[in-house]
Amino acid sequence: MLHLRPVTAMPEEEAIWPAVESKSPATAFSERAPLRTLIAVVDAQLLDGVADSLDDEMALLAGLLSHPYITVLRYSDDGPPESVTRIDHPVRPPAAQGWIEVGPEDEAYRMFPVTACDNTTIRETGIIGDFVPAAESDDATGAYPDLEPEQAAARRRADAIAMCAASMSGAHMYITRRDYLLRVTWDLSKGVLATEPEPALDIVALYLRAQGVFEWYRSIDGSGASSVNRGMFYAYGAQTLLPGWWRWRNAIVQHVNHTSVAHKHHVDEDRELRSLAVAPLTRLQRALEARDQVHRALNQPQHGDTAELALAGLDVVLLMLMAALDATALVAERVLGLDSPRSAGWQSKAWLTSVRNADAALADAFVKDRTWSGAVILVLSRLRNSVHGVAATPLGVGTQVIGHHDTLVEFPQVDAEELAKDLAMLGGTERWGMRKVLPDRVHFDPDKLLENLFAAAVKVIDNTMVATPVESLEGAVLTDELRNIPPLRPEQKNIRRLLAVGEPPPDTSADG
Repeated sequence: MLHLRPVTAMPEEEAIWPAVESKSPATAFSERAPLRTLIAVVDAQLLDGVADSLDDEMALLAGLLSHPYITVLRYSDDGPPESVTRIDHPVRPPAAQGWIEVGPEDEAYRMFPVTACDNTTIRETGIIGDFVPAAESDDATGAYPDLEPEQAAARRRADAIAMCAASMSGAHMYITRRDYLLRVTWDLSKGVLATEPEPALDIVALYLRAQGVFEWYRSIDGSGASSVNRGMFYAYGAQTLLPGWWRWRNAIVQHVNHTSVAHKHHVDEDRELRSLAVAPLTRLQRALEARDQVHRALNQPQHGDTAELALAGLDVVLLMLMAALDATALVAERVLGLDSPRSAGWQSKAWLTSVRNADAALADAFVKDRTWSGAVILVLSRLRNSVHGVAATPLGVGTQVIGHHDTLVEFPQVDAEELAKDLAMLGGTERWGMRKVLPDRVHFDPDKLLENLFAAAVKVIDNTMVATPVESLEGAVLTDELRNIPPLRPEQKNIRRLLAVGEPPPDTSADG
């Protein structure tokens, strides 16, 4: 997931906090919106023609951007249309509401005047310095390869003016498809994140969840919205990530209902197995919440406190993903009629041997040194086991933004060479953000590690449920309706998209 960058533009960012009307009784510990207002600049043509739709990703982004916690400023090289509402200024020309405007360059002062106007406030500043001519002459990025050199230079100049105007207007992100802004490697933006709409949706959705907003749909004009509570949001997300859970859960419930014995005042039933039916879902739900905590920490300036927040969340993710996997092993133990619940675990060689005696195909799907699923389990178990020893430690490394850092993470007692062998089957160490920055020590980019491991572990958890022969449980009679997951409802589809869990890493065991 992309992350916001610290804004380093002058003047310094003002602390703007959204107004909140609490609907719950006020107490000493009642929360308000914990984050500042998110300020997003959007190329106007991206929003032109977007219509409300449950299935259109751009409509979903435009709707969420209409939330009161977010300020949107539009920009166009040609300026705002004549029809836009303007707000009077006591000594300046009226300002276009919801827009950034850039005036002609004052060549004497080498300055472009900039006016930014939200719904109430007019902010005047200017672009000063060599940013625009530097971008105009920067042909090293390969942006606009189909244009003639002079045309490409003109596009880069226009892009630089747009980005500098966004920066001087206090923006946190610029949503755009401008090729140069998405490729430039030097700090033209002064800390403003340039992003296409698709990853912008990930950040906007994360920001709103961090504010306690769990909307899965919002109309473009903000007049209508649909939301669920926190728990249901992550529960729906977990359900969509585990399509194998539907059949798995239905078979277990049928078995428990069939084997239960009703007495006059109580019912004897297999409560443990009934609870295990939902355990993977509950654990994954909590892992999703902890994943958000990691990304929220990584979206802040990196220092000791934010690194600690990220690592604390990462620990919980590792524990919950492993707990979900262990729950599926306990169910497999019961389904196969084994009798070693204390050692049940897909990472256990001894337990897999007993599984193989009952179901060779099931066991062979998770052999650690030969299968993709086995490699994922081994990586997850190695990293999870770090909670039993020396804690993961952070390392701050410099970035292209002077005075700011990124956080890397090290697992001191994990065998880096063995881990690298496992990752070779899973897309390779570079994909997972594994790198050496200090002699004899290996660190990870926490974002790449988290996202690859999360997607991979989710797939393996689902694989275990699909591969476990739950139909063999007494009383389990699965029709197609109970076997196949129902079509996702609109809220489930959108929540799945807003959580932005990517595709798992590929199986590269046969490469090379």
